[in-house]
Amino acid sequence: LQTHPNSTFDIVGYGPQWQRLQALTQQLGIDEQVNFWGWQEHDTVLQLLAEADVFLAPSLHDSGGMAVLEAMAAGVPPIVLATGGPAIMVDDSSGIRVPLTTPRQVVRDLAAALDDLARNPDRREALARGARRRASDLFTWDQHAERLLEVYWQTLYPATPLRPLVTAPRRAEAR
Repeated sequence: LQTHPNSTFDIVGYGPQWQRLQALTQQLGIDEQVNFWGWQEHDTVLQLLAEADVFLAPSLHDSGGMAVLEAMAAGVPPIVLATGGPAIMVDDSSGIRVPLTTPRQVVRDLAAALDDLARNPDRREALARGARRRASDLFTWDQHAERLLEVYWQTLYPATPLRPLVTAPRRAEAR
């Protein structure tokens, strides 16, 4: 926040560090720039995403990464740790994956990624487009159903190279 004093952070949801983070923002004198929203209805979360420039998700234990996927679908480039589900969802065209090294280095790398996107709006916009594209191309329910059918087919008929004829209909075709 020292190099980007007009920036704000919105923290949505609760967690074990909630009170500690609130106290830390007051101690550092940045409580005016950090908004703690707590638990919110999904519509409110989507509105916050629509207003966001970047989605920071530094979770070590997020195997699913659905919040990251929602941000991508909203066209908000994510910054994630290179582990778990988010590391699979995000590629170089759709966000930034920070490698797991030492805790100090991870914090430095997360800060550098935020700084990079704050200083480079063209790159941020390119990642936003890539995030939206990647979410719609690879992570829809139709895509998930197609992959699941493939797994079932390979499990039931491992010696058969043919794929099933049944495929999930595209949403546009189903309407």
